[in-house]
Amino acid sequence: MKGILSHILPVLAALLTLLGAATASAVTKTSASVGNWTTITWSPAGQPGTGDDVVIATDVTLNTTPTTVLSLTVNNGSTFTMSSGITPRTLNLTGSGGLLNNGTIKPGTTGGAVTNTLNVNGTGNFVNNGTFTTAAASTYVSFINVSLGGSAAQSIGGTTATAFTNLTIANIAAPVSAANNFSILSSGTMTVNSNATFNAGTYVVSGAGTFTPATGATLG
Repeated sequence: MKGILSHILPVLAALLTLLGAATASAVTKTSASVGNWTTITWSPAGQPGTGDDVVIATDVTLNTTPTTVLSLTVNNGSTFTMSSGITPRTLNLTGSGGLLNNGTIKPGTTGGAVTNTLNVNGTGNFVNNGTFTTAAASTYVSFINVSLGGSAAQSIGGTTATAFTNLTIANIAAPVSAANNFSILSSGTMTVNSNATFNAGTYVVSGAGTFTPATGATLG
């Protein structure tokens, strides 16, 4: 027995050390200057990693793709721009914080027309208390497509009724529910994937867009 323990205990100690290191490395990164995601100053220092929560406290443009973090919070008075130039950007949110927008989120409209993607996965929700522009036109027309594909129940809410271009309900683990009214723009589509469930409840989904439930989707 002692011989077995002498082999097991060092392995357990090593695993606990690795777990502790992984936990310690997950931090909240806050933008501390204006500019591109890859070149601005972050606090604490260094670009956000896959195990970090992100707070946008300045005006920041996402200029790299794909980008994966735990959650994204945009503070009041700050603007988060998805894309610069002609390259579409993909932002994956994989933690419990999801998206919390208290400021402005918009696609870039210089350099070319691009379609960006925001994936709210993990166990987080889509919460919009500010301005979330999913289709913007200047020199070019650009978009932000939104997908909810989490591993637990999710909601689409906030104090602002969001106007989506393309919204996909991809969560097959648990229902996605409306927590406020929202709409689908005339150029857009709301898709409920097969084996996914969407519950509008007492809220209204409006707009001139197309509604496309896949075979096997559940609506409530």
